[in-house]
Amino acid sequence: MVLEINKVASQVRDKVAKRLPEREFLHYKRDVGMQVYRLTTRVQVMGLAGLAALFTYTAVATSAMIGSSSVEATAESEVTTMRAELAALRQGVAKTTARVEQRQQFLAQLVSGKADPAQLGALMPALAPAAAVAGSAVLKPLAELDRAQLALADHARTAADARFETSSALIRRLGLQPARFLKQSTFGMGGPEETADSPLTGAEPQFKALFASWQKLDLLEKGMSAIPSLKPVKSYTYTSGYGVRYDPFSGDTAMHKGVDLAGPVGEPIHAAADGVVVDSRYHPGGYGKYVEIDHGAGIVTRYGHMSRLDVKKGDRVARGEQIGGMGSTGRSTGSHLHYEVLIDGRQVNPMPFLEAGDRVLAAQQSAGAIAVGGPAEPAGH
Repeated sequence: MVLEINKVASQVRDKVAKRLPEREFLHYKRDVGMQVYRLTTRVQVMGLAGLAALFTYTAVATSAMIGSSSVEATAESEVTTMRAELAALRQGVAKTTARVEQRQQFLAQLVSGKADPAQLGALMPALAPAAAVAGSAVLKPLAELDRAQLALADHARTAADARFETSSALIRRLGLQPARFLKQSTFGMGGPEETADSPLTGAEPQFKALFASWQKLDLLEKGMSAIPSLKPVKSYTYTSGYGVRYDPFSGDTAMHKGVDLAGPVGEPIHAAADGVVVDSRYHPGGYGKYVEIDHGAGIVTRYGHMSRLDVKKGDRVARGEQIGGMGSTGRSTGSHLHYEVLIDGRQVNPMPFLEAGDRVLAAQQSAGAIAVGGPAEPAGH
């Protein structure tokens, strides 16, 4: 075994010596003369080994330096990206929080019943931009609240639309059209329609729809304050209705354009709705002492045969305000109130208004507020 190893070693040395034979170099020096330098195989091998080691070290060091620079560049890039994401996250949280708070103020104002179009218009949430950091865990609670508010806005709009239909149905049963009470306008809007200077421009779709439904409902129910919804006397006996009847003075049939509500002299008489007194005097045409009140929207009420007048022409009266006392002045056979309702100058049967008083009043009192906590009331209820 040893002999084989020595044989192989000898063969290797022979190959190395053949490839790196001993070399002689001549070098001349002025003072010394010609000198001979011998470069043995051993020295050449040692030199090549050293040079290989140097190349190896240089390669390793260079690779390390390149790797270090790459790591630093990657780390710096990641830090830059993280800073940008953090800035975007902060901006996203700030914008989402502001929008959520604005929506909350809008909804709170809507529920209060004291809102007006200018206030709600100022609080109208603007169209939300795309999320700054999609799927961020930080934004998740705000996103959930965001969705809940949008759902609440949809529910409130549905409730407003249902209530609008309910009030509209009541108005139609009185022989009127809802459009009569939607002629007012605010913010350059005709009814619920949007115009260029409307607060609806650029608003979130759900809140835009809610605002439009609210304003239409608000106009309708506030306009219903013109509808005579209060019985003008609290205690009475119904003695004569609207329509053709026997005339106690002529003995013939005649058209009776109101209803007669009998009671003691001096029984207080009240305004059936808000309005302005347009006449208060002794009427020579048979009404005796009478009051006429204009309620707006083409609706007027008349009160005849009164014993006294407590208001004068030009007075603004509120629903339920006392305007005089029951009597028997004018063309009358006894103490009673002759009560008329006129629509666009034409007398209509007052009975539907007397019977629908509580429902009309409830709608008037609900004006300006939308209940968002429970189910919507079905139309026609």
